[in-house]
Amino acid sequence: MRKTKDILIIIFAFLVVFAIGFVLIGIYVIQDKYDGNSELTELNSNKKIESPIVGKWKVINSNVEPFQIISNGKKLYLNTIFEFLENGKHRVYETNKSEFFSSVSYRIDGQKLVMVDLDMVFDYGIENLTSNSLKLKIRKIPTYFWTDENLSDQKVKDKVSELQKSGVILELIKIKNGG
Repeated sequence: MRKTKDILIIIFAFLVVFAIGFVLIGIYVIQDKYDGNSELTELNSNKKIESPIVGKWKVINSNVEPFQIISNGKKLYLNTIFEFLENGKHRVYETNKSEFFSSVSYRIDGQKLVMVDLDMVFDYGIENLTSNSLKLKIRKIPTYFWTDENLSDQKVKDKVSELQKSGVILELIKIKNGG
């Protein structure tokens, strides 16, 4: 009986050491991933962004109205202003004369606009970007379809199906001299 207890104690000690080692390796891997190489570090750096996206943009068309940006879920309408600063900050204004209500970090990664809000990372597709026009695709379906609107189930299903295929498309024009 004593021999069985000793074997069980050895097995238990081995499992505890194994579990601690596994946790330490996991911490090392995560720390290595986020030490200077992560999207979060990159987005919060002070690198100057040189892209036609820098400036103020006004939403002039959308296939869904109101639309929602992923980070805060607020209902937004045509004439909403997006501002992309050289320091990697993105601000959203209800109108060009209002105070901004949303501020996140951003960077351009090929045909993606990557935004970080606290610890959440969101990708927007860049369908088109020139010095005076911007077309974005958002894959998130607005949440208000199921809460505020009196849409029948079939209408919701049809609209969701359409948005799953096309995404929410926002067309913006650059505001000259800040509007």
